Amino acid sequence: MQTHVLPRLLSLAAALALAAGASAQTAAWPSKPIRIVAPAAAGSGTDLMARLVGQPMQAALGQPVIVENRVGGGGSLAMAAVQSAPPDGYTLVLSTDATIAIQPHFAKTPFDPSKDLAPIGEIANFALVVVVRADSPINSLADLARAAKAAPGGMPYGMGGKATGGHITGETIRLALNIPLTAVAYPSAARAVADVLGGHVEVAISDSVSIAAHVKSGKLKAIATAAAARSRCLPNTPTLQEQGVPFDLPYSYGLLAPAGTPAEVVERLNKELLAALATPAVRDRIVADCQEPAAAANTPADFARQVHYHWSRWGKLIRDAGVQVE
Repeated sequence: MQTHVLPRLLSLAAALALAAGASAQTAAWPSKPIRIVAPAAAGSGTDLMARLVGQPMQAALGQPVIVENRVGGGGSLAMAAVQSAPPDGYTLVLSTDATIAIQPHFAKTPFDPSKDLAPIGEIANFALVVVVRADSPINSLADLARAAKAAPGGMPYGMGGKATGGHITGETIRLALNIPLTAVAYPSAARAVADVLGGHVEVAISDSVSIAAHVKSGKLKAIATAAAARSRCLPNTPTLQEQGVPFDLPYSYGLLAPAGTPAEVVERLNKELLAALATPAVRDRIVADCQEPAAAANTPADFARQVHYHWSRWGKLIRDAGVQVE
């Protein structure tokens, strides 16, 4: 054998050994607990969704699925934790596509969700909702505009943190209707809703999960939804567009992994996620929380396209509204 051929054969053998080792590692996945990072507080809609789908996925995968709450920075802390995690399928993030699409526009370091994350699948979609107390005289955005203009110094509105979908939605309403609204950031949308219920703030912009039970019980009144069409669970509540605000972006919960996660692992996670969504208990809970379950067959590629589309749409809203973190 020629001497110059031997190094090539040795390199080829080493590459084959590495490939075989990687294949064996993938085949053995999962062999330890899986962590789902939720960029929201315990008890929030994001946290509840992570636990809802995590339980049936745990049974199917044969390993514990642990939910870890990472709160702060409008979701940026959770995104950073997942970005820096090994792409081995053991660290995932369950978040809204809005959080994923919004944070890159504020991050101090470059972040492209199309390149830095591996979408697994959509879980459910829902709309942000503008709510007031049931006994409030405000019944529409027109009423809100009149009340804000009459209030000394304008009117504060609660939302779940700066540079979030609620913040950007509120600023879009403020500009579109030319009314004096002031954003008040809370640790979560649920905390903002609690202050509306307590009479400490007149209006809040929240996810539908945090307000569904309060609307059903008659404690809160929904005056607008932020999606292209009316919500099935709030059929009498007009959309922002119907009330003169050009906004039609729903939220979607989805599951993602760090970029570079093996395709076989992503496909397995997608399979088990869809199986979890097909169970009556999971679907019934999603509908009860004023959401719509995702399509029965949504692929990682489908969710990737959705995330990229929302990244560009939220970016335009952020620029138009002049939203800043500081």
